[in-house]
Amino acid sequence: MKLFKLLSLAAIAGLLVTGSMTSRNHHLLFSDSAPSGILSLELTRSNSIQYRIFSEWNRPENYVFERDWTNPADSVTMDSTVSPGKKIKYSEPGEKIRGVDAVERQTHADYWFILFYVFGLILLFWHYYRNVYPSKDRITSRQFWLFSGTVIAIGILDLVENYYILESVDLFKRLNPEDPSPDRLSDFVKSGVAAYVFYPALFKFILLFITLYSFGWSISIFKRLTGWLSGLSDNFLFGLRLGWMFRIVLIVLFVLFGFLIFSDQGQDLLITINTSFWGTIIFLFSISVLATINWYLPKLYAGGFTDLMLTVPKGFVMAGKNSVNYARLLGALTFLIPAVGILKTMQQYHMPYLLDDVPVMVILLVALVGYKQMLKYNTLDSFFAPRGVFSALRYMMVMVLFFLLMIAFYFIRDMEVEQYGRLSYLSLDLFLLSFAFLITTTYRTKISFVQNIEVAPVVLIVGLLLAVVFILFNIPPILFALIAKFRFFTLSIVIAALICYALIFSYLLVLGKRTKVQWITLLLLIGFLVSYVKISDFHKVNTVVAKGEEPVALSTHIRSWLEHRRGEIATYQAEHNKPYPVFFLNSYGGGIRASVWATMVVSELDSLVLASRGSKQISDDFQHHVFSFSGASGGTIGFSLLTADRVKAKDSISSGRFYPNNTKVYEYDYLTANVVGVFGRDLFMTMIGGNWYDDRSRLQERGFEGILKDKFGMDYDITLREAWKKDNMDLPLLFSNTYDINTGKKGIVAPVLLEKDDFPSCVFIQDLMRAKKLDLPLSAAAFLSARFPYVCPTGKFDEKHHFTDGGTLENSGAETSRQVIAVFERVLAEDEFAGLNVTINVLSISNSILSVEYPTQDKNLYEVVAPALGILETISSNALKADTINKVMAARQKMKGWSYNKIQPTREMIAGNWPVLPLGWQISDHALEVMKKSIKDQRAKIENVLLVF
Repeated sequence: MKLFKLLSLAAIAGLLVTGSMTSRNHHLLFSDSAPSGILSLELTRSNSIQYRIFSEWNRPENYVFERDWTNPADSVTMDSTVSPGKKIKYSEPGEKIRGVDAVERQTHADYWFILFYVFGLILLFWHYYRNVYPSKDRITSRQFWLFSGTVIAIGILDLVENYYILESVDLFKRLNPEDPSPDRLSDFVKSGVAAYVFYPALFKFILLFITLYSFGWSISIFKRLTGWLSGLSDNFLFGLRLGWMFRIVLIVLFVLFGFLIFSDQGQDLLITINTSFWGTIIFLFSISVLATINWYLPKLYAGGFTDLMLTVPKGFVMAGKNSVNYARLLGALTFLIPAVGILKTMQQYHMPYLLDDVPVMVILLVALVGYKQMLKYNTLDSFFAPRGVFSALRYMMVMVLFFLLMIAFYFIRDMEVEQYGRLSYLSLDLFLLSFAFLITTTYRTKISFVQNIEVAPVVLIVGLLLAVVFILFNIPPILFALIAKFRFFTLSIVIAALICYALIFSYLLVLGKRTKVQWITLLLLIGFLVSYVKISDFHKVNTVVAKGEEPVALSTHIRSWLEHRRGEIATYQAEHNKPYPVFFLNSYGGGIRASVWATMVVSELDSLVLASRGSKQISDDFQHHVFSFSGASGGTIGFSLLTADRVKAKDSISSGRFYPNNTKVYEYDYLTANVVGVFGRDLFMTMIGGNWYDDRSRLQERGFEGILKDKFGMDYDITLREAWKKDNMDLPLLFSNTYDINTGKKGIVAPVLLEKDDFPSCVFIQDLMRAKKLDLPLSAAAFLSARFPYVCPTGKFDEKHHFTDGGTLENSGAETSRQVIAVFERVLAEDEFAGLNVTINVLSISNSILSVEYPTQDKNLYEVVAPALGILETISSNALKADTINKVMAARQKMKGWSYNKIQPTREMIAGNWPVLPLGWQISDHALEVMKKSIKDQRAKIENVLLVF
């Protein structure tokens, strides 16, 4: 019996894993001649049709792209569309996988699938032959051997079919599929290979149908079907009831799942914590506490207890074995989610591991199904409780082995080969912990040294301690002190927040049962009503009382700038016999990766210009020739950091703080302030409609201000008027682009006054501030552009203006840059500047890596999500449109010396892996290394920018 259960588990797991491998890229196998995919290939005996199917599968536009992560030298030249009707060529390591390649890979995987389905069917026949679970209908010994023999014959036919499919693919490839001439078609038809695929496939399907029909008839499957459907319905309803009962725990797990599986920021955090010993320890401890909470709380819900201390009496057993098992599975699942999250990260970083071809969701499903079957059929008893007697010695041996393995994993990591510290070992740690947790909770009452311990106080006290840690992180002095020293707290704080809310809502649930009041529903309803009715200034943009002279108009500033540079422009032309180059920069949004890339590109240009001039003075660097920065979201933040570094640097030595090799500014935790706001401070204040302290956006600004001031001496809180004084002509203008959700217009924060004719359909935030005699700190001005929805709140200026992320409307900043150029060109054409020989140069900085795009199949679901996808794509399309217009504009003015350049990072291998660039506000050292290396690879484009000098 127990052996049968183990073998069944192995068969189910094998079918899930190999089944996912045989269906990989299956959409490439559907064409006009193969409407049923590979089934159409199997059931045609015409060689000409088979050749036509292969030809359609092999057409150039039918492919996916897979990178060769082990050998970056092997690259494929690809086309990438950069503007309507125009393409560029670039190389990426890897290959195009067309339909013919996909069927070849699927067929190789199908060998393993055949093994598992033959094995699984024989087990099924054995089940009804030996009557493993007594039932009315059985099969005889003769039927068992007949069915089993037939299934083996089916497997052999499938193997023969696979062999000849591979032969036909090989023949097709040898006949030059790029040029399917009639002569080659004739050669293929003469081979007669299609028949060798068709007849084994035909007999396979016939035998399979007869066998399954006969088997079903023998066990009265049609009579059983009604019972099975009824049971399935009952199980579904039971699952719904159980899901509702355990809803608090399930919501916690869904949040954890989304953060670690779908978020590139969560994946980058896993990289960061794994390179720190204490980060790993704190993470493993916090996830263990969450797992224990998720196992304990279902008992509280199922028992209907009303003790406000949230204690479950010792010895309480949940009604129904399934309920007990589900509670244990929820605890184990808490470990499995980050375990497969790490595998997802490894796939993103392209770190090879044993099952890297298998989707992580299949691995998660296999693990859950396996654990469920173990609990359902008491499979663990065969080892831990032989003959019904629990063996404490065996339990201790297994636990000690797991503990030693986890320690060993840390010491056997080869840091020279993989700088990530073998992330796979952290995943193995979590898988081991999930299994250890399952064993321990199953035999908890039989383990002598814990059976007399009250579980409730231990679980709740440890959980409350972590909840208190989360609450303490909501206090700015504590938060800023810790994030300025460490950057591995973020993930653990998310887990602590989930623990905190699990306990709070559990308390409200118990209180509701005790008082007969639905407190959770009531509080959520009150919070919604307060948020709807209350007018709050909680998310109001941080402004200060304006001091100093009022800003001047953009055209006035341009005149002053040209007048200030008049002598320098004339000297430059005389010395170099070239026009004086003036640059207008725009930078795309993209979180911290955009900030890093923008500062690296500009600072690399600074270093090269200074080196060419043999100087270290900022008056000789690249930024000295930059008139304006225009950014969206993270691009604005990058430009604002350059501004903060330069604001007091008049006639001084270049700091070199943002040179590509200097990444210290980014090696701090700028994310946790957002996290504690999203999960803590802001949530509470939103529900009560108050304004007692700083919101998460202001908290993030303060985090940047504090680190930049304390660590680097930069004044990120300097006001716009103070930064751009009239005599500070060496500081490029910063245009921070945002989006006003009230009017649907672009908002612009600038240190100068703008005209509606020059910037049509825009909200000028400087004008709004002048009316109230206010000013903005540089940090607030920059982050008004970087308010990614939900992560950062919409910034309120007044009841008529609420600003969200600048990338919502146009993610490049290129449109504003073009509008600034138009004003600059108009002023330059005035009579008083007629003698100035100046060229206009546009530099666009994009942080997105050019990726290979390939056609996908439209599914029915596509029609449902198409409107949302269309809306989201307008963000990138508007950015591309604005940037392309700048490019066309520069090309038309080429005779006047105008230039346009665009610099993007490349995908780089670091220590044998390919890090991703996160979208959030924390970045790992390895992602920074990618950008450093990418700057070197972009040297040709960077030097092309400098040709104007």
